[in-house]
Amino acid sequence: MKLDEIIENSVVRELIALYDSVPDVQFWIKNRDGIYIAINKFFLQNYLVSDDSKILGRTDFEIAPEFIARHWNADDDTVLQGKCITNRIELVCQSDHSIAWHITNKRPIKGTEGVVIGSCGTTRKFQDTEPSTLPFANMMPAIEHIRSHINRPILTDTLACLVHMSVSTFERKFKKHFNDSPAKFIKKLRLSLACQKLLSTDLPISEIANICGFCDQSYMTKEFHRVMAVTPREYKAAAFNDHRRM
Repeated sequence: MKLDEIIENSVVRELIALYDSVPDVQFWIKNRDGIYIAINKFFLQNYLVSDDSKILGRTDFEIAPEFIARHWNADDDTVLQGKCITNRIELVCQSDHSIAWHITNKRPIKGTEGVVIGSCGTTRKFQDTEPSTLPFANMMPAIEHIRSHINRPILTDTLACLVHMSVSTFERKFKKHFNDSPAKFIKKLRLSLACQKLLSTDLPISEIANICGFCDQSYMTKEFHRVMAVTPREYKAAAFNDHRRM
């Protein structure tokens, strides 16, 4: 069975309707080329579009910043090999061009002969997910500490102590759940906060760097460009121009 035939299946249509009734959960189906074939209404709402033709037939590189699209594509490659991604913490674009942490799940779609012909997935904002339902619930004291101390130095030893683990055990389990070391996770969180501040305030970049826990503006700009492929100023200007075109 081909993917377009699956999409026309009444069961799949009911599945999309079901996700339309689950608040804040985005659902999608892609083909093997990463092209969106089906989405639910909350996916549309996240990008502030009312017409699904603005999403369907497009890839991640056409609706998201390149650094995020690359990450999503890497996950898609894993799923197209027949593997599942469960409760992945990742950055997702918001309607205002900011970036927020989400809980994402992805599954392969197989045809009648068992061949993977596409993928499907769901994502939901991290803060909208009940922590006790997540497999890393025991890590939440460390995550909350990171959130509340993001503008200050954060030691791995402190995080490990908060969850009653040795540093080595904490780092191993953290990497398993979040696909990043604690240090990389913290840096990404600081960058996502910087994105929000750049778009929602007129604060100088030097002040944003301080608020987000970077030692100075130069270091933030360097890390921002390394991950986002643009400088903070370029990011803000591009988002402003995109907003004017909407």
